[in-house]
Amino acid sequence: MDQLALSGTKFINGYAANPVCSPSHYALMTGLHPSRVDSTDFFIHNNRKRRAGNFIPAPIKSYLALEEQTLAETFKENGYSTAFLGKWHLGDEEKYWPESHGFNVNVGGYSAGSPRGYFSPHKNPRLSDGEEGEYLTERLTNQAINLLDGYAKEDKPFLMA
Repeated sequence: MDQLALSGTKFINGYAANPVCSPSHYALMTGLHPSRVDSTDFFIHNNRKRRAGNFIPAPIKSYLALEEQTLAETFKENGYSTAFLGKWHLGDEEKYWPESHGFNVNVGGYSAGSPRGYFSPHKNPRLSDGEEGEYLTERLTNQAINLLDGYAKEDKPFLMA
């Protein structure tokens, strides 16, 4: 980890493309501004309409389109191993989950925007349950460390998101 930190880049400012998760994730994965792709609100399960009240009616996409080129696909095409860990929330159907967008490994990413269980059982189809009471944050951290160890042994470039 120390070597990774020494050879990495330190970012001192942050910016989110949108104040909610799905459009921000969409922007990070594609480099596209959320309003250009009709991704301006968090994705609603089963394409339910959420806009009401003071919002001006606008089309709202509820998935990361398969034809979009993602960061992971670009890295993978250039010889990187790719892994995704955590919250995905970029489409209800399995065809929109991380594996379909360039990630070789997917630990926990599926349709849900928030964890169904912070403690095991996690109730997540992309994350097997650990021992009763296992804390999700520790689980994802340990999985990330294991992946980093594997990538170090392979001496291959990687993208972990």
